[in-house]
Amino acid sequence: GLNAAMAETGTKKKVVWVFDKGVNRINNDRTLGELLNTCAGCLKPQEGNGTRILECKDAENTRLNQFIASSGLREVRCPIAEHVGLPLKIFAKAPQAGVGEEVKGEYNMVCMHLSKNLCDNTPATTIRGRVLLCLDEDMDLTLDLVVKLLFFLGDMLRDTVGVRPAKEIQPKLVDLPVLFFFYGPNKCVKNCDTLVMQTAEGPKQFSVEQLKMMRMQQQRNQQMQISVPPVLVPYFKDSKFMSEVEQIVHRGWTPPETSFGGISGEDSDQEEDASATGS
Repeated sequence: GLNAAMAETGTKKKVVWVFDKGVNRINNDRTLGELLNTCAGCLKPQEGNGTRILECKDAENTRLNQFIASSGLREVRCPIAEHVGLPLKIFAKAPQAGVGEEVKGEYNMVCMHLSKNLCDNTPATTIRGRVLLCLDEDMDLTLDLVVKLLFFLGDMLRDTVGVRPAKEIQPKLVDLPVLFFFYGPNKCVKNCDTLVMQTAEGPKQFSVEQLKMMRMQQQRNQQMQISVPPVLVPYFKDSKFMSEVEQIVHRGWTPPETSFGGISGEDSDQEEDASATGS
């Protein structure tokens, strides 16, 4: 029991620190593009000469919780993470609403953007100094995921949030998880309902409904790989075969006119007569 408790106490996970350095200190939305590119540069620090804003570190769970409790860090909401279904937590030295306390340090614009209300483009609070980002429980938070979330939010800030009325944005927020799932390099989000992919033939658009169908198909394929014997998998991936099977299933069933022996009742009577006459 003691060894198990010690193992649990020593559990580590990856967290991300966000530093109030360089362009991250500039409280100006016009620098958003530069800020995002600087964050992306943190994925390959050996290739860039800029200031590192993001840094991934290993943290031991118990010590991390003790540090958060003793350092005056408090949790700040991250609406964009909530809407895409990511259990991201922001811990910052931020003033509590109505208290009027001042927090020292430079602006931390990455985290102020992450705290923005998606319907009115306002940050939850003023965030200064170094900030901790982590996921719930023992889940690792990687730089790739943070950068993906920031670029996804950047698309929304430039195209939707603060540009379109709240009553237009609010109903579309339920579709952000599927948009975020398919989001990545050479893709951008438009109006909370379209994913635009840059291809060799030019930009190609995917509606939320198309993405949902693609996601359902992926899930079906994954389920099929789990439940179908390997020898049958190629047949289930054959669209022509599956179409023919579906047609058979939907065609319905009509009782046969002959007996299970393949001989009708009339033919059977004739056979009995022939047998009786010895012919």
